[in-house]
Amino acid sequence: MTDLTRRQALKLAASAPVAALYPMAAEAAATVPSLATLYDSVSKETATFRNMEAPPLLDGTYAKLFTQVPSTMAYETVVHTRYNSGRGTEIEQQRFAFSFEHEDIGWHFRVVTDDDPREAIDGSRPVRMAGLKQGLIDLTQRIAMHREQDAARIFNKADTYDATIGGDGVALCSLKHPHDEGVWANTFATQSDLNGVSLAAALDHIQSNYVDQAGIRIFVRGRQLVVAPADAEAAQRALTALGTHQYREMQRKPIVWPYLERRDNWFVVTSVPRLAWFERMPFTISCELDTVTNSVLVVGDERRKFGATDPRAIFGSLPS
Repeated sequence: MTDLTRRQALKLAASAPVAALYPMAAEAAATVPSLATLYDSVSKETATFRNMEAPPLLDGTYAKLFTQVPSTMAYETVVHTRYNSGRGTEIEQQRFAFSFEHEDIGWHFRVVTDDDPREAIDGSRPVRMAGLKQGLIDLTQRIAMHREQDAARIFNKADTYDATIGGDGVALCSLKHPHDEGVWANTFATQSDLNGVSLAAALDHIQSNYVDQAGIRIFVRGRQLVVAPADAEAAQRALTALGTHQYREMQRKPIVWPYLERRDNWFVVTSVPRLAWFERMPFTISCELDTVTNSVLVVGDERRKFGATDPRAIFGSLPS
């Protein structure tokens, strides 16, 4: 199975029947009945798998944290503004913007007949028709794993400013997020390990200290606790220790995410819905007849970007 960029995929993959887009290939295939039969079989199984079995395999932790947003742009830009009211007129003033460039993610493999003796085509091991189902599963799981890695990177790099994204000029979790009257924080001044006291302090801070661009306190609450597997037991103890009334909007089961790289870091996702999964081109699996190599090329790819469009979406403690 080979890594594939979107540009390569567009050259190699076709979602429509090969006869409509590639008449020369179709004509050649007519002289090789076994190859045409192979293409038909791969096409049918691929279509069934794409519609019925791929969606559950693609589901993951990222879907619990990020809101899927359809995209029609090569770049997505989210602008933060301040609204000033005066004499019945609202004046919008731009403060800063987050920009996200979509990424092309894809893999491919070649399918041959069960009796094909070749061990490699173009440097990669082909998949026999009998192993097509497993090949499709592996391809889809690679896409799902890549989604998890990209989504978790937002949290793993929370203490590092990314100039390519822009925003307010500081890291996602920072003590110095700017507003017009000063700064606000979505992390501790002294980083703390996870326990009942530190979790309650984080939730109190979210409720009392999150402000808009004018420095006015906003209504926001902690919703989900996100931890690495090493902190799973500590997370459950901390949630159990919370008061049931004061923090009633907080989910009482932590999200344990193996893709968090730092075992002691923990995060609270808030009610600000600004963790976004921009989807430019949805995941698809397509196949193409290749009469040069006497094989069927199967391509799985998508174009998308994960990002945090507002630091108010999370609170992070980063002791490690």
